[in-house]
Amino acid sequence: MKRNMLAKKLMAGVLTGTMVMSMGMTAFAETNQQIDLTKKVTTDGNTYAPKTTFAFEISNGAADSSGSPVISAGITDGLKLNNANDFSFAPSGETPASEYVKTGKIDVNMEKFTQPGIYHYEVKETIPNPGYEGITYSDTTYDLYVYITDTDGDGITELVGITTEIADSEEDAKATGIEFVNDYGLNNDGTHDVTIRKEVGGNQGDVNHEFTFDISVNGDDGEWYKVIETSKDGLTAETYIQSDSAAVTYTLKDGESIQIFGLSESDAYTVVEKDNGGDLTGYVTEIKTAKVDTESTTDSLTQTGTVTDDGATVVYTNTKNVTTPTGIAMTFAPYAVLVVFAGVFAVMFLRKKR
Repeated sequence: MKRNMLAKKLMAGVLTGTMVMSMGMTAFAETNQQIDLTKKVTTDGNTYAPKTTFAFEISNGAADSSGSPVISAGITDGLKLNNANDFSFAPSGETPASEYVKTGKIDVNMEKFTQPGIYHYEVKETIPNPGYEGITYSDTTYDLYVYITDTDGDGITELVGITTEIADSEEDAKATGIEFVNDYGLNNDGTHDVTIRKEVGGNQGDVNHEFTFDISVNGDDGEWYKVIETSKDGLTAETYIQSDSAAVTYTLKDGESIQIFGLSESDAYTVVEKDNGGDLTGYVTEIKTAKVDTESTTDSLTQTGTVTDDGATVVYTNTKNVTTPTGIAMTFAPYAVLVVFAGVFAVMFLRKKR
């Protein structure tokens, strides 16, 4: 019933508007009504915002005269993205969040609507090719219906409201915001982590010595990666690494680790253990990896790779053994045995003679 009442009112408005137009007296109401357009990027909570800009497009929707009320196709430029919109994201020095949000506006340009009616538009996200690595873009298309009426029959068109589905009454045809959500590592497996751990072994390995590492990440320009340092006593510290910047220096003792988050499929990490003028003298270094695609190993202390799964590890094991000297004992052992035998014989000989 409400839908029929709204349709009758709109039809009456159309007729009135037509009569007024024929007299050359068309007037307009407010020119820039707006609705909210929200862009949300969701993450695993350990990934910085992507350094990218999102875009949207508005097109005229199809007309539908098969039912009641009659739906008219959108009028070109009747809905437009606000020029002040900014859907650019970039990482910052703050702790990574589980979601990043930007809100803009869609303008209703009332100057384009000269007759009452219900006008159909479609709004969708522009999906770039190639897209930003690690992000699943939204493929949602919103139908927007702009309700225009001439309540007083004076030729002044007014915006009743905007809705994402056909309204049953004017009260239901109120401005409704729309939201586009992109997954950046929350559920789409788009980002991953890798842990670099130090282990020290051998009878002369110093488990309290701080070994030095240079770590860098080669990814898209401007990306940041969260780093968690975990000490031997379980204390943690949070820092970050910037893509394509100078390597960051860390120190690790036996049992300590560094965990890097937010790595997409082609982000290559590089770890280099430094000798620091003799820190590694006498040590044999072995590198073991798990869930890592190794791109290259330039020498026995450098490891470069990419990560395509969570829980990847790179373990640097430094082993130092010192063998107990046995050469001296073997050299003098025969003489020691002769001395012992000589003493035994002397004791026996002197005892008989007495």
